[in-house]
Amino acid sequence: MKKAFFFIVLTILTLSMVAVYASNIQITLDKQEYVVGETVTITYSDADGDANAWFAIYPQGEEPYQSYPGTEKVWAYANSNSEQAGSEPVTEGTVTLSTEGLAPGEYRCSYFVDIGYNVGATVTLKIVEESTNPETSDAIAYIPFMIGAILSLMVLKRKAVNI
Repeated sequence: MKKAFFFIVLTILTLSMVAVYASNIQITLDKQEYVVGETVTITYSDADGDANAWFAIYPQGEEPYQSYPGTEKVWAYANSNSEQAGSEPVTEGTVTLSTEGLAPGEYRCSYFVDIGYNVGATVTLKIVEESTNPETSDAIAYIPFMIGAILSLMVLKRKAVNI
């Protein structure tokens, strides 16, 4: 009976520690949709300063500790932006991860603490083969203006000839 009570108390304390991590750190991505091969820029703040904290991108609906085939996920330590841990703990910064090799689909980007799989915060993202929201170049944005300017000049020239 005492062992069961001790186990329950230990479990509650462990879960409450994970909840504290989730309530403190703030993570944001530079956008929500990426074309395969693009770089994801993760900005974080209010982290706990864990020198072994790391970020990973892995398939939505999968647990981060499952083994995935091949280049299934990408990751980096928060304090070094690489797969080699830095020596100093950090509480804010930026990490970049490439989506190269990841299949199109829904993913999660998570911040992990304690050199394990304790999730501190998670955001979702989508990886696509080609962008569904192509950027408009400045040249295209000026086409209506240029058409209007040309038509105005034609009208002015016609009026000048008719005078």
